Amino acid sequence: MKVKYSDFVLITRSATLPKSTDDGPRIYATVCRLLEKTQVGRRPLRLLGIALSQLATDDSEMQLSLFNPDREDRKEKGLHGAIDAVHEKFGDRGLRPGTLIEKRKTRPGLSKSK
Repeated sequence: MKVKYSDFVLITRSATLPKSTDDGPRIYATVCRLLEKTQVGRRPLRLLGIALSQLATDDSEMQLSLFNPDREDRKEKGLHGAIDAVHEKFGDRGLRPGTLIEKRKTRPGLSKSK
């Protein structure tokens, strides 16, 4: 991550995850932890840049664990594949965390009972 403040002071922060991921919330949480190590929000900014590197595809080779095979990784990949499919079919608003959904008094198409 690069942060350039309004006075042109540039700082960088980085993190390396223990294994490759396509988990958006995990990447977002990592970026938030990096932001906490800066003065973003307390000092005027000129530039904020986030970069990801050493990305891998699903069919890339990786060392398998001999003693502790991780079945959760396969479940996670299936989950992320399903999430990606929903996003492709319905767009960015097709699937969101519940905290981002606006509350409505009545559901569309339904009238209030009298």
